[in-house]
Amino acid sequence: VAVCAQAFAFGMREQEPKHHGTTDAQFCYKVQLLNEDEVKKVVLDENEYSESEWKLPSEITEGNYHPALKYAVGNMLAGNVLEKMERKVEE
Repeated sequence: VAVCAQAFAFGMREQEPKHHGTTDAQFCYKVQLLNEDEVKKVVLDENEYSESEWKLPSEITEGNYHPALKYAVGNMLAGNVLEKMERKVEE
């Protein structure tokens, strides 16, 4: 399920050439893992991720995380509420 999409443009960056800036696109999706077997199938590339951990949405929205991540989690939570409301209307 798509959660949100964002585009970012920065005038400066850490990588060379620093003065050329960069643009980034963020696409966030929600996947519902239904049981422990599905959770165990999630394997991240060790060359790309030095560590990982599961977080509750509230830990992200209330924690010290990048605003883009907080925005995506906020959109996910709002979408969850909308889905609940739509189910109630259909009842």
